[in-house]
Amino acid sequence: MRVFKKLLAIVAAFALAAALPLLLPAPMPVDAQDVSNSISRILSGDTVSGGIAADDGDVVLLVKYIGTAGSGTVEVADATGDLTFKDGVIGSEAAVDDFECPVSGALGGIIDTSNSACDTLGEVVDTINGNCTGCNTSAWRAVILDGLRADSADNTLQTQAATSAQVANGVPLYRETDTAFLAARAMTTMRTIQPYIDNRDSKLIPDPFIGTRAVAFLAKGTSTFGSGTSTLEVWSVKVTHGTAGAETTTQLWSQAGGATTAEKVFDTFNDYGLHSKKGEKLLVRLKNSAAASSVVFFVGGMQYRYN
Repeated sequence: MRVFKKLLAIVAAFALAAALPLLLPAPMPVDAQDVSNSISRILSGDTVSGGIAADDGDVVLLVKYIGTAGSGTVEVADATGDLTFKDGVIGSEAAVDDFECPVSGALGGIIDTSNSACDTLGEVVDTINGNCTGCNTSAWRAVILDGLRADSADNTLQTQAATSAQVANGVPLYRETDTAFLAARAMTTMRTIQPYIDNRDSKLIPDPFIGTRAVAFLAKGTSTFGSGTSTLEVWSVKVTHGTAGAETTTQLWSQAGGATTAEKVFDTFNDYGLHSKKGEKLLVRLKNSAAASSVVFFVGGMQYRYN
């Protein structure tokens, strides 16, 4: 009898072992796990939604003075958009001798944005960072935020009185909408100059977006233009900062904007979003071909880490 009971117990154990996989939930397929992990990573990121509510609201450049003088200021001229840099005793600043563009004799701290040597944003920041004949790289830092290196700098910066750049976050220089014909938003949490500068040696961090990606889910924009066209563009931008910067751009999306004065909602890509490449900046912009005014522009999205 005892032997019979033992045999029954053994048979029952084998039966339970055979049935157990049917009772437990099936393991998640590898592909589903990857999707789940990706969604969790995005949702645990930071919102980078934002835009402009009126003309001249997007930040083209971030500039900081890190020199030893008591003050460093930057000014954008009214009629020309030229930049003037000064340093010295507060209230008595004089033109810097660190750089100028174009170079002509002694350096005088003026960047003439109508000159072919310095009429793009890339050429402007390179000059400020010390990439010119006889330039000094120690006192100033500049990066492009809501823009591309190839964007025109010729009278496209908003007029700005002499402003102290000797502040932790740097001074923002804004785009002049009605001469640049565009509004843009970099989808990043790094909207001051601090994250772009290495605290150990005050040099620009070469690849500030390494380890991050950004995604845009929705955009909407309104602009007034008497002629031409309006287009939404989404770019993934590989940024390299330094005395002579560089960038590689990939256009991820292009779509016709709304008619003049009419709001256009761009939601074709909102199911999965438009993701930057790994370690690159995501730039979304509303670009017009001939004119732009009364611009309202918004982008919704996230910035997250990748493995």
